[in-house]
Amino acid sequence: VPDYISHVDLEGRLLFLNRSTQPFEQLRSLSLFDVLAETDRAAARQAMDRAIVTGEVQQYESGDVRPGSVARFINHVAPVRDNNGVIRSLALISTDMTAQLTGLQQLRESEARLGVALDATNIGIWSYDLQLQRAFTDERTREITSGSTELVPQTIRQFIDDSVHADDRAAVSEELARAFETGRYGPLENRVVWSRGGATRWISVAARVLHDDDGKPQQLVGTVQDVTDRRALEARLIEAQKLESIGRLAGGIAHDFNNMLMTISSNAELALLAASLDPDLRTHIEEIRLAGERSAALTRQLLAFARKQVVAPRLVELGDVVERLVALLARLLGEDIELEVDIAERCRLRIDPSQLEQVLLNLVTNARDAMPDGGALSLSARCVMLDERFCRPRQLQAGMYVAITVEDSGVGIAPATLEHIFEPFFSTNEVDNTGLGLATCHGIAKQNGGCIEVESALGEGSTFTVYLPRVATVDQLPAISEPALDSSSGGGMTLLVAEDERLVRRVVARTLRAAGYTVLEAEDGATALKLAAELEGELALLVTDVVMPGISGPQLVERLHAVRPDTRVVYMSGHVRRELSSDEANAPGVRFLQKPFMPQQLLEVIKELLAR
Repeated sequence: VPDYISHVDLEGRLLFLNRSTQPFEQLRSLSLFDVLAETDRAAARQAMDRAIVTGEVQQYESGDVRPGSVARFINHVAPVRDNNGVIRSLALISTDMTAQLTGLQQLRESEARLGVALDATNIGIWSYDLQLQRAFTDERTREITSGSTELVPQTIRQFIDDSVHADDRAAVSEELARAFETGRYGPLENRVVWSRGGATRWISVAARVLHDDDGKPQQLVGTVQDVTDRRALEARLIEAQKLESIGRLAGGIAHDFNNMLMTISSNAELALLAASLDPDLRTHIEEIRLAGERSAALTRQLLAFARKQVVAPRLVELGDVVERLVALLARLLGEDIELEVDIAERCRLRIDPSQLEQVLLNLVTNARDAMPDGGALSLSARCVMLDERFCRPRQLQAGMYVAITVEDSGVGIAPATLEHIFEPFFSTNEVDNTGLGLATCHGIAKQNGGCIEVESALGEGSTFTVYLPRVATVDQLPAISEPALDSSSGGGMTLLVAEDERLVRRVVARTLRAAGYTVLEAEDGATALKLAAELEGELALLVTDVVMPGISGPQLVERLHAVRPDTRVVYMSGHVRRELSSDEANAPGVRFLQKPFMPQQLLEVIKELLAR
């Protein structure tokens, strides 16, 4: 026999060794404990004692007695009785189990690695016996499919009827039928409704069909994975891409409209300066000017959504901004809506104050429209820590944020409407509503490194939360408001206007000449540089468009400052691209005007720059 067989007395002295142990002839005079490794002696002694006491076969594990060997043995110890039934000695059978034990250890290690991998990927393993109509599942599978680790016996049909979302049952049944033809199920993603809590989750299931010797389907073996978070991330990415595309379109439209509005509004403003203007004609021109202003406000909202505004961010305390707006918000809401304000301290932000005010006004206006019969509105803010799990799908940096929340008791928003709530021109209010309010909030939040979230259900009101990065500085906050500036006579100072749109260039030049400035006009950057080079006296200020054919506005300024470093600059544009950054627009001696602007605005900015 291949096993090692030995016979020992009750003290462990060797009485017999079989042929397989002939190399151990020299050990016949020794005790079993003399040849065993020290680490194995205690186990052998305990097994022998138990065999003597109980009269039953015992077992222990030991190493090889040969030096340097890594073999492992399973030893069985059996009591040997005399004719009177008294135990006089012990028989030992030692079986070399090295290969089996090594394989078992490797299997355990493999199972441990598989367990770690399954934990990391949140994958459950299951099988289904088609003959027994019984499922075998691990805890992870049960948790993924039902929200509980409790084992509930179910057939496949019962699982489909009880757990699979009603809208997905047909697809799951069809895929299952196809699996018996192809031998493979999925991968198929479908929704399940948890038996505990009723939550709806997305799962991905893949399986193979195993057959018996006769080729008949015997069982399904597969995996299941919770993909709810992944699908939510994909949906957010698609939504972000869609809004980005709409934003580019909106920005382009705003650019073209702003140039036209610039001409309309400015000419109307200049026409109103005529002293001998017929009263009726003055009324008509005033209507044109007001229509231009309303149209300009619309394009500003488009640019806010497209995140193409050039802004002047500064450190602001949210509470101070809200305090200045409370009276306006109360008038906006009317007597039928109760306003509650709760702003935590030290909610500091770095943002253009006008943008922050626009977000608050738009959110409050939206809430008011949702409460036609009155109700309650809460405006609150608190500092919160947003972790990676929240920030990653929203493309934010983890850290401290100010959460500005506007909650109303209105009619709520239907799920189908929520999908489009931040798209421009989307509105459920068809009367006097451009559909740009929430789109503008979305654009401003993104431009300032934040995001906007909404929670709502029909009949339960809505909650909009804007997250903006919190500034932890304790520096003194600057004043937000700026004093108005008077436009006075230009005193003959020479200004240069560079603008490729002829109508815009003419109205800007006409405005400046009317204020007493000497004006040079250039249709592009190259012409502007030529006029500046030919000018013998001082060039006090340059008014330039940002985007022009050939030499852009920033390139023109760079070349002009190389020879005339003291020349002040006013950038103007209906749509700012990468050619002009916020740093460039807010540099010393530089100001930016968003088209369309009124002649008075231009004159005030120029007066301020020339007074420095």
